[in-house]
Amino acid sequence: MPVLNRNDSLSQDLSSWPVQRRGDRAGYIASSQYNPAVERERAAAMALIRHLMVNPISWSDRSPVSIDPVSAETALAFIQRLPSDRALPKIAPDGDGSIALLWDDGPHRALIAIDRVMLHLVREPGRPSSFHFSPMRFDGETIPPLILNDLPRR
Repeated sequence: MPVLNRNDSLSQDLSSWPVQRRGDRAGYIASSQYNPAVERERAAAMALIRHLMVNPISWSDRSPVSIDPVSAETALAFIQRLPSDRALPKIAPDGDGSIALLWDDGPHRALIAIDRVMLHLVREPGRPSSFHFSPMRFDGETIPPLILNDLPRR
C-alpha cells in the first residue's frame, strides 16, 4: 500500500497509485451487488420476524403460539444471507412455533418452513405438481444450493 510522505503533493492523482489486486474477488462482488432498495426490503423482513417473535398471532380461534426463538434466529440468518438477486419472501408464523417463507409472485412458487434449524422446502406449494424435499439443516452461514437454486430471482 502506498504511503504518502509529507513531501508528496496532496494534489497527486490517486489513479496513478499502484493498486494491489487480491486473488479472490469477494470484496468486488459484494460491493457490486449492493442495492439500497433491496437492503431496505431485507431490513423490513427481518424487523417483521423480530416483531412476530414478541407478538404472536393466530390464524384460528386457538391461542396464538409464539415463534420458537431458534426458528426465528434461523429465519433471520437465512434472510440475511439470501443473495440480493433473489426475491424476498412473504413471512408468516405457521401456528406451531415454526415460521414460513413464501415466494408466490410470478409463475414460480416456493415455500420454506423453518423449524428450528431445519429448512423444509416445497416447490410449487398448493399445486398438483408440488414437490416436498427432504428437510435440510441450515448452518446459519450457507444456504443449501438445492434451496437457493429453487428460489425465484428478482
